[in-house]
Amino acid sequence: MNRLVSRAAPVVVAAAVALGGPAVAAVVSQTATTPAASTTQQTQRWSIQQITQERLNRLRDQLRITAAEEPAWNQFAQTSMQNAASLDQAYHQRAEQVPTANAMQNLQSFAQIQMRQAQDMQRLVPIFQSLYSKLTPQQQQIADQTFRATAERAQARASQRMQSVQSRLSHG
Repeated sequence: MNRLVSRAAPVVVAAAVALGGPAVAAVVSQTATTPAASTTQQTQRWSIQQITQERLNRLRDQLRITAAEEPAWNQFAQTSMQNAASLDQAYHQRAEQVPTANAMQNLQSFAQIQMRQAQDMQRLVPIFQSLYSKLTPQQQQIADQTFRATAERAQARASQRMQSVQSRLSHG
């Protein structure tokens, strides 16, 4: 699960900085194959909330948020943390249900997580837009570079996973 959570970091950044990423599928797929007790225990140690807080701290330091930007930053950070808590809850619920879920229930729980993440992102986008509009051009450039790098890493990981799956299927 520790490896999974580190793979989920792009998702956390997505929730925290309005990026989407394919890593949610990896986390949800792994959760589906991990015993609930083990998943719950590991998730408590490495929660999406914890990773989100670390990412927010790093982004705040990189952007050097000023006192004038503080209210917009606080709203962004608070919403990001609420989104992370929402995803943590969804993953915990899924982990508890997976051991007894049939295929249809498994698919439905995956869809519910995806829907929740999309709703959270829709709520976060205007809040981030408000913050972004208050940043200096230099801060915006830092944010752009940070988000771009995160998206590129997530895409590279997704591509590697896809190649791995294709390789297994062709040798399978």
